[in-house]
Amino acid sequence: PVVVRTVLANYDIELAQAEINRPGWHNLVITNMDLSYRTASQVTSLQLPEVTVSYSLKQLRQGQLQSLQVPAARLQLELPLEHDAQSTSASREPLSLPLIFPDKIFSQLPVQQLHVDSLQLVLPEHRGYQMLSGSLHYSADQLALNLASQEDAEANLPALELAVDADRQNRLQLSLQQNTIVIVKL
Repeated sequence: PVVVRTVLANYDIELAQAEINRPGWHNLVITNMDLSYRTASQVTSLQLPEVTVSYSLKQLRQGQLQSLQVPAARLQLELPLEHDAQSTSASREPLSLPLIFPDKIFSQLPVQQLHVDSLQLVLPEHRGYQMLSGSLHYSADQLALNLASQEDAEANLPALELAVDADRQNRLQLSLQQNTIVIVKL
């Protein structure tokens, strides 16, 4: 875990906990992994009950992995208490997410394939939609993210579906549907 903590610290990511099982010649299973990333305006935490890391020893020496298989993940965006306690106008401000072009993501990922079969994205309470569920798949030059929310009649929020496909050449396809009606398609 010391090596993992050091590598993650280079990206300002904190490893809260992880259980690393005995590595094999070509894979490693990590369980109960909790990561967090803090900025002045928000906290992002990621819980991974199980991650299977596949590698070849040659690629590992070059800092590359063959694949990461994640059956389930929970990504939670939170506002720090001191930020949340500020005026209610802060709740109307958009949540800041960095704009990163796909080629930048592809060039920095040290893995050939990433599969998150079940992804839960939990948003701050006062942002409307509380949770989006879906999947994330990355393979060589293609990234696909699909998220959906259920209708919330009490909060007057319709069902929402988001699909994002991106490639290394910065081609991006985005589809946003509300109650099966296409709102945006780029």
